Amino acid sequence: MDPDIKTPDIIRKILSTGTYSAEELDHLYRYLSKQTHPDLTGSDGEAFIKLREIFLQVRAQAEEGRRTSVFNPLKIIREAGFPDNLPPRENLYAVLMRFFRSGLHHRKLRDNPSFFRRMEELLQALRYWSSIYSPPLITLVEEYLGQSTVYMSTTKQFKDFSFSRKLFLQGTDLFFRYQASGRDTARALAEEKLTLAVIIMEKTAGSAHPAVPFGRWFLKELDKPAVLLPGL
Repeated sequence: MDPDIKTPDIIRKILSTGTYSAEELDHLYRYLSKQTHPDLTGSDGEAFIKLREIFLQVRAQAEEGRRTSVFNPLKIIREAGFPDNLPPRENLYAVLMRFFRSGLHHRKLRDNPSFFRRMEELLQALRYWSSIYSPPLITLVEEYLGQSTVYMSTTKQFKDFSFSRKLFLQGTDLFFRYQASGRDTARALAEEKLTLAVIIMEKTAGSAHPAVPFGRWFLKELDKPAVLLPGL
């Protein structure tokens, strides 16, 4: 939380808007604890016990509210700056684009607790739009996210594998550029990089590696006319 924000500011915000963040709630609880703790005030501790009961209740309600909040499949679409009336194919591409360009396909970011909620929002949106446009896709995405570390027996294999992953990501980026512009050069480059990525991935990590069927899904989508959606 911003260190310049003081307790009176938090209290005024809660009284005027009825809203607060988890950090603000924790800050306020620590402040009030100092005013009521029996070791600091010499009181009987009744006020401190009541404060803690209220704090735990409010925090539990806030957590439950986050868990049960209504899922809006258009939230990610709107955040990306697209209108609400797009067909399912365009919506799925928009969510996929956000997934890749947010960097959450990288394990280091996914394992950061700060991104857990964002990751779940993206996966919910992917599940929703995939179920309408391309049901097999969500399985490909979840297997791609759950892939284990691949161990290579030689340095060359490791370098080839790393190169194929780089080609795959370059290919997906060019895929979205083609969908936005419809340019044949973008399509040709996307196809070239994705095809090479799949070939090298199969050779180094085997056809069962999740990036292989995922890459083939993108290649199959390239056979269709571009959606011509600026912003992808």
